[in-house]
Amino acid sequence: MRINKLLKFSYHRIKDIFNSNHKINPICMNNESITYDLIPFVNTTEFKYWNIEKQNGELISYDGSSQKTNSNYPMIESWLKINNTTFTPNKHFINEQYKLLQKNINKEKHFINDELYVLPYYTSVFGHFAGDLLGSLLFFLSKIKKESKFFLYTPSPYWDEFFKEKFGNKVYLINPLETLNKKIIFKNCKVLPRMSTAQNFILARNYMNRYIHTNFKEEKNLFLSSGRSSRISNIKDVENYFKEKEFEVIDPSNLPIIDCLSKIKNANVLVTEKASILNNIHLVRDKKYFILSSSSERTNSKKSFTYAGIYKSLNEGISKDIICEDDPQNQTVKPFKKRIRVNLSDLNKIDFKG
Repeated sequence: MRINKLLKFSYHRIKDIFNSNHKINPICMNNESITYDLIPFVNTTEFKYWNIEKQNGELISYDGSSQKTNSNYPMIESWLKINNTTFTPNKHFINEQYKLLQKNINKEKHFINDELYVLPYYTSVFGHFAGDLLGSLLFFLSKIKKESKFFLYTPSPYWDEFFKEKFGNKVYLINPLETLNKKIIFKNCKVLPRMSTAQNFILARNYMNRYIHTNFKEEKNLFLSSGRSSRISNIKDVENYFKEKEFEVIDPSNLPIIDCLSKIKNANVLVTEKASILNNIHLVRDKKYFILSSSSERTNSKKSFTYAGIYKSLNEGISKDIICEDDPQNQTVKPFKKRIRVNLSDLNKIDFKG
């Protein structure tokens, strides 16, 4: 009798595993037109019980921009090598990353003997800094002990000042140019995990909304602009248009972090150019805003979605696209950077307050 029960149980278990009508699927449907990716979440509630041992590590960096600059804040990416291995969160860019790492592996060594917490990946590219790192940086810095230090570099002096003000001696800051020019050797590093984009954004919003001004009274209309004609070919005309409509035109990279985000959160009407500048909005805003966008710039592959397309998806429900024509000249081939031309007469037809 027991054998029969065991055989019956085994039969049903095997049938369940191989049942062709009930399969595992992350989004619970088969539809190739829907882009998604598997996203792991780190259990932050158990942080104080993590066993993080000291190790030796190498930080290898490369230039992430085609435009060379003498600035102390070039756009770079850095990967931590432990036991001769670096890790990337997905397969989509692994070949490009490997080639760039190999080209930059033999730089002059810079030794750091201090005991430091470090991450497996860093970048000074603002969009990815805000989208993939900031939330985890804020979480870890808030949790490590006062006598501990956390290694980081940021996209700008304003972000340096922000971290110094909020976390003081906990931060071990280095500028990206120095990081790019040398291979940093950590003699005593404690490696913390890289968090997913979704978890990073949730944490970033939670912490940044705590830090911005609670007594902020301005409720101006804002237009966010980087001033680059490579994004909007007639950007000066667009800026003048909004100024005439009594909008304040700001470039977030030119303002202290808390002042900038306070303006963005509290703006009555907010209009912005697209691409990385949007991540300033994603950090704090919970009211509607408008994006000058391109209809031909789609995120219809896992590769483009994983690269940066996921950022915009995390703010659906409060953003509204204003579709503009692609400028026929000087188009870039980089994702999410289509050059557009804004029809000013079309802006007059939009009810920004509706």
